[in-house]
Amino acid sequence: MATSIGEKAPPNDTKIPLFRARSRAKELIAELAELKGRVDHLAILSTIELEERTTRLQSEADKLSAELARQRADAAAEIERRRYTPSLLASGSTG
Repeated sequence: MATSIGEKAPPNDTKIPLFRARSRAKELIAELAELKGRVDHLAILSTIELEERTTRLQSEADKLSAELARQRADAAAEIERRRYTPSLLASGSTG
């Protein structure tokens, strides 16, 4: 009988009767194949998750970069506007 994932494997010194060795070897081969499949599946999921996160973070970084560029342009325009707009105080108007 194959052990489930949560169960501990029997110690290496466990005696397997000669007449049962072939069936036990087949069980172990099947269990190994199942476990390799699970590991491969988990590795693929991890890769996919990492790629999705990378894409999401790149998109967020691009949006933040565009917002920063817009804010810089707005600030530069405001500086230029203030530089060339006469101040109300300098005009000497009193109401």
